Amino acid sequence: MRNVLLIIVVILGAASVLVAQSGRRKDPVPVPTPTPEEKPVGTNPKSVDPKAPPVTAEKNEEYRCTEDGTLAHVIDDGVKRGFQPKEVDTQAEITFRPE
Repeated sequence: MRNVLLIIVVILGAASVLVAQSGRRKDPVPVPTPTPEEKPVGTNPKSVDPKAPPVTAEKNEEYRCTEDGTLAHVIDDGVKRGFQPKEVDTQAEITFRPE
């Protein structure tokens, strides 16, 4: 028991001497910030076609983004959307219900 206590005291004493500092800490070495890359003046990475006028938002219209970052109208590609009640003479009949 006495030996265990002596070993613990020696370990704590050695650790306190090894870990203790004199009160002076070294400042951390500042990491230099990378210099920003210079971009050539006059070249624009996203060039817009000067012939196409910009798309303006209109009410009840749908738009999508193009690859060059401009807007384009979503054109109806012939998909049938359904019928209005005024366009149909007979009612729909349900013949099969999924489980």
